[in-house]
Amino acid sequence: MTSMSRNSNHGDHHQARYARERIINLARKVDPQGIRTTGIITKPDTLVKGSESKDSFVKLARNERVKFRLGWHVVKNLDSAHKESLKSTLETRNAEEKAYFKDSNFKSLPSHNVDIESLRAQLSKVIFNQIRLELPRLVDDIEQRILTARPGPNRTGINDQRAFLIQLSQTFQTICQAAAIRSDYDNDFFQSDESSEKRLCANLMNKHFEFAENLRKWGSQWIIVEKKSPFDIRSRTHEKAITDACRLLKRGRGREVKPPILCLGHVRRPIM
Repeated sequence: MTSMSRNSNHGDHHQARYARERIINLARKVDPQGIRTTGIITKPDTLVKGSESKDSFVKLARNERVKFRLGWHVVKNLDSAHKESLKSTLETRNAEEKAYFKDSNFKSLPSHNVDIESLRAQLSKVIFNQIRLELPRLVDDIEQRILTARPGPNRTGINDQRAFLIQLSQTFQTICQAAAIRSDYDNDFFQSDESSEKRLCANLMNKHFEFAENLRKWGSQWIIVEKKSPFDIRSRTHEKAITDACRLLKRGRGREVKPPILCLGHVRRPIM
């Protein structure tokens, strides 16, 4: 719905045309085909009788210049004096509006295109038709939701309840085995998991490979280089690393035949 008003205090025909086109352009942005828009012209009594501007608005109200499928409508606003005094009742206002349209340039328009009462009836008809179009789809949607939300069989007896709980536990066990042991993610439970948090086995293996890569890159206490730098205490040549490792093995030797595993902690450092 687009509303268009004209005030004679704001200029001539060119200003009215500019305001009209600006409002119509706004309506075209949301309704390019003019299918859902009802044009409403307000303050027709502020136009000079017989002027070019008034004739232009009459043609607009006839749906000749800018065509909307729902057409145009003209309403007369409540006078400022009546607004301030609050003496004008709704019936008085409507009567004054009807009298105005009988003696103005807009009297050539069909009765259903002028005054507030016919606008109310027209809008009610538009809303009714829209509801009538949407209602079948709404009914179909409700029926589909009823089918998907339909409860299962009654479980009034203790045996039925026990069987239902056993079935739930078996389903839970199957999903857990699929995630943790078999790496089977075909169940619908895993399909909605965009972040893959439910895929336990995959997450464990990914963490395993990530830890192994970090250990390979950053886990060694020494860095093997071809030529040792005097400023890098972590660097070792291959020969120096073997010598230091043998020294650590001798220092940590016990009664075992194989080299002690505990001494490897001296050549490994924690991964933070």
